[in-house]
This record gives sequence, structure tokens and C-alpha cells, in this order.
Amino acid sequence: LVSIEQWEWLMRTRTPEAIGTLEFARFKEEAHFLCSTNDLVKSYNRRKLTSLGTPIFRIIATNTPSRARHTSSDHFRGIENISFFALNAKISITTNLCKKFGLVNGAPGIIRDVVWGEGKVPNVDLPAFVVIEVPSYSGPRFFPQEEEQKRTWIPISPCTFYDDSFSQSRTGFPIQLAYAMTIHKAQGESLSPIHCTIVIKQPLIKRFSRNHPWDDIRCI
Repeated sequence: LVSIEQWEWLMRTRTPEAIGTLEFARFKEEAHFLCSTNDLVKSYNRRKLTSLGTPIFRIIATNTPSRARHTSSDHFRGIENISFFALNAKISITTNLCKKFGLVNGAPGIIRDVVWGEGKVPNVDLPAFVVIEVPSYSGPRFFPQEEEQKRTWIPISPCTFYDDSFSQSRTGFPIQLAYAMTIHKAQGESLSPIHCTIVIKQPLIKRFSRNHPWDDIRCI
């Protein structure tokens, strides 16, 4: 657990007052925000999404049977029934797509484009694919060699996952906004840097144990 000495160090060196307002603002632009509830995660991700100033699009998953739309995304590898994204938004992959090429659960990325097929209605029908930039990707390139900046850009097509009973399925894109996540989902992830609001009721060990070094932590 976090010791008294570590707590005092956090309060002395990792707060906005200690590091300066401008430095803290810059840090928040890059850091993951750990939240105590899903509602806080959604609210923070929504604010970050609208602040990008780029086109926002909606993805509505296909559920079979239709009642599966009420089932939690936890049963479908993180695919939400309805998701909102934007060009240049930070995302993470929610399941292992191809370990060999670095497309693993939790891999960070950035949305670069979204394409709907001919005759499909944007924001209503599922896109044909979403183009994401994944720095850890090491597989074949999808764009011309002369476009070196697109070396790690890859098109992701819709995926279908079943729940544990195989009685329901959901088809969509296994990606999620990565500006914020709950403390629970952050367990097991290697996140750096992070910022968070310390709430005494939440065990600090869950907030900090997966992040190295401690210099990459800020508290508000």
C-alpha cells in the first residue's frame, strides 16, 4: 500500500500548486485520467472529444438478437452498443486482434479516418472500416511506401464477438476512447503518465501500482 512517506511526497511534489499551472495543463493533455465511476469516464472523454475540433461520428453496433443492445460491453470485448469518436481522437484497442503484429488489448492509437461503404448512411450504418494509427504495429504496411508517416496506419473492419453463453453477439469496432478509464479497468494496464483525483475511499494501490515511474503521476 502507499506509505505515509509516499503520500506526503505526492502532496508535496505532484499537485498543480507544486509543479505550476502551465506545466500541469500540459501534462493533462498527454496523461490518462483515472476515474472512480463510468459516468466520470464518459463525461471526461466527451469533453476531450469535443475539444478536438474535428468531425465527430457515431458508431452503432449490430446486436443479435436485438435485446443484446442492453448487454454490457464487458461481454463483447469492450464493444459498446453506441460509441462516439472523432478524427485524431486517442483510442485504445479493447481485445487482442493480432499479438504477432502488436495489435493487443490496451494498445494505444489515434483515429485517422473512417469510411462507409457505397450506399451506407454515415452515423447510422456500420462503417466499412476505421483507420487507426497504432505505434506498436509491426505488420505489413497498408499505405504506399512513400507515405512513411502512415507506416503504422491500419484499417480495422467490424468484428463480431459472442457472450459467454453464445446466445448473443455484437458486431462493431473493438476500440474505445483512451482519455480516461475507471480505476477497475486500469488494473493490469501499463499507463504512463496518469493524473487522478485522490478519493480516500478508493484504494491507492489500484491507482498507482501499475505506473512507473512515480514522476509520471499528478494529483488534483
